Amino acid sequence: MKKQISFGQALATVIGSVIGAGVFFKIGSISQSTESASATILVWLLAGVISICSGLTVSEIAAALNVNGAIEYLDYSYGNIWGFLFGWAEMTVYFPAQIAALASIFGQQFVVLAGLPASSSKWIAAGVVLLLFLINMLGTKASAWMQSVITVIKLIPLFLIIVFAIIRPQVSVSLWPVTVDSSGGWLAGISQGLLSALFAFEGWIVVTNLAKEMKNPKKDLARAIILGLSLVTVVYVLVNYAFMAVLPFDKIIGNDNTAYYASLKLFGQAGGKIVTVG
Repeated sequence: MKKQISFGQALATVIGSVIGAGVFFKIGSISQSTESASATILVWLLAGVISICSGLTVSEIAAALNVNGAIEYLDYSYGNIWGFLFGWAEMTVYFPAQIAALASIFGQQFVVLAGLPASSSKWIAAGVVLLLFLINMLGTKASAWMQSVITVIKLIPLFLIIVFAIIRPQVSVSLWPVTVDSSGGWLAGISQGLLSALFAFEGWIVVTNLAKEMKNPKKDLARAIILGLSLVTVVYVLVNYAFMAVLPFDKIIGNDNTAYYASLKLFGQAGGKIVTVG
């Protein structure tokens, strides 16, 4: 493999692999679990801390071993059977399901934005999977460049939402004391919310598969993971606070289109569509 991936491209891969549909759609299910603005923000913080701890662990392995990705980490640490089972699960369950879920969300949003029949969303989803497959087939340099561009593009609407919501808050948000109004109690509310939040942090470990294509993996892989996850945590906490500063909390609970409605309130019809495109 050619060593052609820089620190900046690795960092973009971490951020780009993590920030996706989850930040826009998971606040609905998290707020439904906690039924509290303060606990919703706490859940996002806890998910970020757990992910960063995972990143620190993997970074130690990456710095110590000249191996490529989680499968080889497991092979080295626990034996070939565990690496094989992990790779098999990734190939048959984890990645196909994740790709299908994200592509389906893309298709659903695309047809709403473009005014197309709802039945066409599955073809849009299949088309975007095929397009990304073809881009990756062009080689590492092309896909790394594409990843960097997409990462910047999707950070722009998040940045706009955060800035405008902080400048022009429309709802008072109380973050202390932390309360959980879930009928299942404090532990149930937080733990169920964490399941949803951790989905939004998924994907960062895929950067370890690029170790042998990075120019300086021993130094840059750990830096990219830790810095990337830290930045993602900050963005997630701020953007979810922004949603709650724009929309009444009872309008957020269970609402999968929170980001869209928050964008409409902040930027009007045209601005809401631009954010949806991002």
